[in-house]
Order: sequence, then structure tokens, then C-alpha cells
Amino acid sequence: MTDLPDGTEGTAEIAFDVPGWPPTKNEATSLLSAGHSHAARVRALLNAAGQAAARLGWPPLACQIALDLVVRGPNQAPSDATNYLGGVGDVLQVKATGNLDLAHLGALRQVALYLDDRQVRQIRYTEEWAEQPSYTVRIHPLAVGAAPGPAAGQSSSSAPHPLN
Repeated sequence: MTDLPDGTEGTAEIAFDVPGWPPTKNEATSLLSAGHSHAARVRALLNAAGQAAARLGWPPLACQIALDLVVRGPNQAPSDATNYLGGVGDVLQVKATGNLDLAHLGALRQVALYLDDRQVRQIRYTEEWAEQPSYTVRIHPLAVGAAPGPAAGQSSSSAPHPLN
């Protein structure tokens, strides 16, 4: 266990694999809506995230975070990096209910790895070849006051880029 930058104690990172393609943020309808065309992708992501969070005792973080997304498939991914990142980001944050009924998600509506996707300050996106589509999500807190830049052992050309 580690003291995290948001004052909680927990594991320094969470990472998990999900079969299939990531949910894609590409229309005005919320990915969390009942009947959305990517509802099965949303449920697969929430299931994998929920299992990993339960295994690690991962609390939804309140600090700045880094998000790594590795998308694998036999061909070029059917969507683009920004739409996948937006979809994953929206699905893994605390669900603001507002006027959206999330009852169709059951217990999955409680799955969250961070409070708000505005906390994401570093992103790394990679596509790799694989026989079957799948993806890996990795989230870790950033040190308080740390300037975004290369991690230990990385050159600046492969460093995650900060979001401003």
C-alpha cells in the first residue's frame, strides 16, 4: 500500500485487459444510455474495471492521473485514438446521474476509477497487432506538483504528453 497524492492509501496503479474494442465517444447520445450502440462495450469495460478495483481495493482517485490505453486488433482500429480515449474516460469516471437513468447498468453504475475525467493530465495511446480485438487500460496517480515529462528510463520522444 502507498500514500496516494489525493491523501488516500492504495495501490500505485490499476491495469486490466478487456476483450473487444473500447467504447467510442462519437455521438451526442451518452455512452451510458440504455440502448446505446456501444452498450456491450461499456458493460465489458465496467466489468473489467470493477473486478480490478475490487481485487486491489482501488478507491476512485481525486488527484491528477495518467491514462494509458493500448488497443489491439487484426486490422487498423475501426475508430480513432481521441474517440476511444473519450469513451474510456467517460465510462471510468464517477457517474453523474443528472437526468440520465442508469438503472440498466445495475451495480456497474457504481464502478469508477476516478472522480472526473478532467483529472487526466497524461495520456499514452498505442495500437498493436493481435489476432483478436482487445485493449488494456492502465491508470496511475501523478505526484502532486510533478511536472509532466518522461518517466524514469524514457526518452522525451516516448514520454506521455500532458493535457492542458
